[in-house]
Amino acid sequence: MLKFDSHEAKLNFSKIMIQIANGKEIIITRAGQDFAIITPLKKSLSHKSQDETKAK
Repeated sequence: MLKFDSHEAKLNFSKIMIQIANGKEIIITRAGQDFAIITPLKKSLSHKSQDETKAK
């Protein structure tokens, strides 16, 4: 699990999205305290959604 403070997450959003796409869970902190957890959806669902979007 990776941790980023909210400012760092804002600056590195695209890099964080790549990590999530690769199955990593991300914790976002604010004022030194854990604030949110971002977890990837099941791979089969995320790939299906992307395929459906491309077909339209």
